[in-house]
Amino acid sequence: NFTLHQQQMAMETASCRDVEDDYEQRVRDYNSQMPFAFRVQPIQPNLQDRM
Repeated sequence: NFTLHQQQMAMETASCRDVEDDYEQRVRDYNSQMPFAFRVQPIQPNLQDRM
């Protein structure tokens, strides 16, 4: 039972990392298309408070 739980945790962590990498990639693509002013000042600062 414990090993199963560990495996699930590891899988969730791995998929989380994939999602983060994917997100970072998209943010980088997005930032490269955006003017510099938007990058300095996030459009929705409240999103960062929640994380």
